[in-house]
Amino acid sequence: MLFLQMNVRKLKFRDNYFDVVISFDVLEHLSETDQGKFIHELRRVLKPEGTLIIGCPNAKVSMKNNLFHLKELTMSELQYLLYQYFNDVKIFGQDLMKQGKRAKEKWLTFINNISYNDLIIVEEDCGSCFGLLAICKKPRKW
Repeated sequence: MLFLQMNVRKLKFRDNYFDVVISFDVLEHLSETDQGKFIHELRRVLKPEGTLIIGCPNAKVSMKNNLFHLKELTMSELQYLLYQYFNDVKIFGQDLMKQGKRAKEKWLTFINNISYNDLIIVEEDCGSCFGLLAICKKPRKW
């Protein structure tokens, strides 16, 4: 396995290099300006038929206690950002299923008792989930 460290605002890959790019829990660690530069770079390195899978916490229900989170996004903010660079964006929610019910904004009550089996991806009512997940296709041409 190969790991490379680089500036996310200027990736060292040629244009149209990747079929798929996956990014989880990076976006919120960037300023609003740098978030745009990051997504621009991800779009640049994706092939025209490529797919971006990106996840971040939901600012609407965040604990807001991480000093390293410079700009958390709501569902509508994430959608707005991604549509600037992709023609096809689908937002999902990362939620918990406890005792047969979705946790939604009450996810913090389960924070000390979460297992892999509790995690679900949902399409409906994503705005109240603790995490957001977007699948982006059809990078916009410049």
